[in-house]
Amino acid sequence: MLATRAMYAAVFMLLISGNAGLAHDASHSPAQALPAGEFGGPFQLIDHNGRAVTHESYWGKVAIYYFGYTSCPDICPTDAVNIAHALDLLGGQDAEVQPLFVTIDPERDTPTRLREWLGAIDSRFVGLTGGRQAVETVAAAFKVVYERIEASAGYEYMFGHPGLIYVMDRDGSFVFLLPTGTPPEVIADELRGALTGAQGN
Repeated sequence: MLATRAMYAAVFMLLISGNAGLAHDASHSPAQALPAGEFGGPFQLIDHNGRAVTHESYWGKVAIYYFGYTSCPDICPTDAVNIAHALDLLGGQDAEVQPLFVTIDPERDTPTRLREWLGAIDSRFVGLTGGRQAVETVAAAFKVVYERIEASAGYEYMFGHPGLIYVMDRDGSFVFLLPTGTPPEVIADELRGALTGAQGN
């Protein structure tokens, strides 16, 4: 497992250092946790109920951060559903995990839009949005690289983004991340490990 994770580290470094892997397509990275450095930091955003929140608002639970947007045609809804199914696999432990969907498209993803979109996927999600600068601040803290793709005939603008799944400990410290397309079973296994580690702290 450690050797496998080390191999995927090189792929991850490409994702955070440039635009590699940003296009929406059907190919996915192998479903294994990637070793990485520190991620996360202070932020001030608005949740899907219009309440002001910060990075400390979700301390006390293991938090899943996913950066995407509701107009995403494929990666975001697929990953969000996989995260929701992973929570189902945790049984009663799901109450100890908070999934967060952080938009990279705040101009379209209002609190109302996030609430409706996430409500159709899983009510356990909290959607986070804010002003463009606030969103860029939290994206930079998590080293999220994304690119706006301008509209073409008949289509609205889109974003290229890697769709990484970040897991943070109860005190807001980084635990691990997973690539887009990770199956629910793998996400659940990794979350069980994070929850066990959190209980031992």
